[in-house]
Amino acid sequence: MRGMGSGSRVLRSHREYERYNRPGHFWLPLLEGEHVSSDVALVNGEPCWWRHVTGKPLQQGTFDYWTVLAEGRPDIEAHGGDWLCKHLVGYTGMVNLETIGAKIIEVHLRFADQWPDL
Repeated sequence: MRGMGSGSRVLRSHREYERYNRPGHFWLPLLEGEHVSSDVALVNGEPCWWRHVTGKPLQQGTFDYWTVLAEGRPDIEAHGGDWLCKHLVGYTGMVNLETIGAKIIEVHLRFADQWPDL
């Protein structure tokens, strides 16, 4: 997937859209707020474990490193938990949620490699 958000950008005009649009690209509203990556363990679609990290951004949608957060993120856990319970009924396993300003921008059936030893 070549760096996930690599090459992402804010398009401020139709001219920029025409210049940078490529096959496979998609658009979404410009969200503001903290970008948080959250890993969640689900049992029958119910979240039972959460861990959150924030990334140190570089340019073009990539990150230099991630900081593991000790505290929960109630806004993400409430909104994300509702979405997971609705859309992953019966699923048992790990999920990764990417959020900006507590709004989900991506969902993956995978988790970060720092958690298996827990």
